[in-house]
Amino acid sequence: MSKHERDLAKERHWREVLKRQVSSGLNVRAFCRRESIAESAFHFWRRTIRERDGRVKPASLAPSFVPAVITSDVANEAFTLELTDGHVLRMPGISVERLADLILALARGER
Repeated sequence: MSKHERDLAKERHWREVLKRQVSSGLNVRAFCRRESIAESAFHFWRRTIRERDGRVKPASLAPSFVPAVITSDVANEAFTLELTDGHVLRMPGISVERLADLILALARGER
């Protein structure tokens, strides 16, 4: 098989792996550790399959930051941020003010 030819059996295998990770409820690191899978391989195949399925824009067209709208003034609500790379950031009990501070810090590139 040439370097650029698709291995459909391998692709099917990785599609199943990706489905198992999502349904496991584990983050990528924990899932890969549990399944004895190299994280680099997992990320490679997730990106490759997204590209093949047309779900990924070329990097030059993908936004680096998308404005968020906070729709509630209630303090200490759980907040979930889903990133385009598939990572999910969950912050239970964060106030709107603290969330705004965090977003501003990220926009400025603070660590």
